[in-house]
Amino acid sequence: MTDIIFSTIKVDLTTAASSPSHPFRLCTFATSTATSPSIRTVVLRAIDQELSMYIYTDRRSKKVMEIGQQNQVSLLFYDPVRKLQITIGATAQCTTDDQLLKKLWATISPKSKKEYMSKLPSREKIQDPEKTEYHKEQHFFTVIKIIPQTIEYLRLKKSNHIRVQFDKEGGNWKGNYITP
Repeated sequence: MTDIIFSTIKVDLTTAASSPSHPFRLCTFATSTATSPSIRTVVLRAIDQELSMYIYTDRRSKKVMEIGQQNQVSLLFYDPVRKLQITIGATAQCTTDDQLLKKLWATISPKSKKEYMSKLPSREKIQDPEKTEYHKEQHFFTVIKIIPQTIEYLRLKKSNHIRVQFDKEGGNWKGNYITP
């Protein structure tokens, strides 16, 4: 039975990466430093056969700095209609493959590219958001690869919630029911 649940997780995550209307398309991404955690909403952009997930960001962002200090991260997905929560414990790494970055950059719409071209990094104080300045050509686009180590499935029901923990062991996923 846990194999069926794991298959549905894979289908949901794969669908979310390509469907803007899927409830898992936007997820909560958590990082931390030695002193504090940080969470933010990100867009799931892609997923590969090994279930590694990819998100886009500005390489000057706080999350990139935090991953450089501590690469253990978490993702939280929630579907309110199905009352389904997926929590993923993972390691993260920022892509250094210039060919891949160029390829992905070419797929981004001109309007969206602007998000990675501001002259100031995110979280800088500014006087007027309408007067944010952007580079014409230079950008700070990068991709974060998230490599899952654990996946927890929680399905809330009126009675008998279902919780399953999947652990990656030697390249394979092993699922066990756990108390809700």
